[in-house]
This record gives sequence, C-alpha cells and structure tokens, in this order.
Amino acid sequence: MTSTDRLILFSSDAGLRQEVASAAEALGTLRVVPASQAREALDALRNQPSGLVLLELSADLTPLRSFLREARAVAPQATVATVFRPDGFAGDGSESALLIEALRLGVSDFLRRPVSPVELRHLVERSTPAGGSPAIESGSVVTFVSNKGGV
Repeated sequence: MTSTDRLILFSSDAGLRQEVASAAEALGTLRVVPASQAREALDALRNQPSGLVLLELSADLTPLRSFLREARAVAPQATVATVFRPDGFAGDGSESALLIEALRLGVSDFLRRPVSPVELRHLVERSTPAGGSPAIESGSVVTFVSNKGGV
C-alpha cells in the first residue's frame, strides 16, 4: 500500500467521518485513517506516512495554523486539504476570506460537504504527483569518519 492509498482524516465530526468513509469505500482503493484529536492525526501521519491529510475547516483558524505547522514538520511532502460546509458561513463574504487565509497557511485544496466519491477521487488524483507516489523532499545523511585506527 502506497502513501497515496491512505487518507488521514482529522475531524471531531462523526457525520463527516462517515461521509468520507462512505466515499472512500465507493472508490475501493483508499483507506481512511480517522483521527478526532490533533495528536492522533500527527501520530498517524508520523507512523503511517500519507500523501493526503483532510481536515475540517471552521471559522477559527488558530487550531488549523498550529496543526499545519506541526504537520509540515512531521511530513512536509503530505498534501493538506480541508473540507467545509458552504452554508456554515455567514453571508457576508467570510467564506472567501477564510478560504484565502487557509491557502496562505498552507492548505492545498478544498472539498465541499457533502463529500462525494467523485470529488474525493479528484482530490486524491490532484494530490498525487504524475510519477505516482509523492517524492520525499526531506531527510539527512549522517556519516561518521574515524581515523583512530582499528581494522
């Protein structure tokens, strides 16, 4: 199973978790790893590398900001997308301002609720590079050299 076969869903909303699970089941190739707390999502991202992280977008961007900062440290190659309910915003244009600010924070894509299998498939396709699995851009090589003798 490649990292693009997994989607980490960070949401405390049971209805959203059910929507995404149903859409993923209809696709047949995507495994959803649910997380209701930020720590669970980060642990899942650390232990089960994923090419895609899906979060619930709310009017308060403070939790999103802190989660994105930690997620980028854990898995800089992961695509972070949010899901939102269009009727959940006031009619004063706050939706546009919120989406723009989310983009500035590092969100790559958006899904509208209710989540459909077709939209979820398109999101997965957009988050996967043309070569297949996402390239890992971070890492380090450590070399120890000793001239203290020995064999």
